[in-house]
Amino acid sequence: MSKQYSLEYLKSISCGDEDFIKDMIQTFVQSVPEELNKINASIKIANWKKVGEDAHKFGSNLMYLELTELKKMVLSIETFGLEMEHTEEIPVLFEKLSNGCYQIIEQLKKDFDYLNH
Repeated sequence: MSKQYSLEYLKSISCGDEDFIKDMIQTFVQSVPEELNKINASIKIANWKKVGEDAHKFGSNLMYLELTELKKMVLSIETFGLEMEHTEEIPVLFEKLSNGCYQIIEQLKKDFDYLNH
């Protein structure tokens, strides 16, 4: 199975610094579930503007690992939330985003043993 993420961007901005890359991966694994929970909490109470704001903040997490498909979902959630349009699509998009993020986290945990300690 091919990897759904890439470390090329992290390698390029860090000049190959393995400790930096490890820290960024660990931060992703730890922070993404918390950030998803924030967005989900706002979805549950239909606070679409907050959903859009939180999605905007969340998007940068995905670029480090070149998760372009997930980033597109975040951009849609952000836009729909901030503009309060197509809000009925946000929960469906969020579920796909969340599932995709957790798949990436599981893949990272398989690929990098230090994440399991």
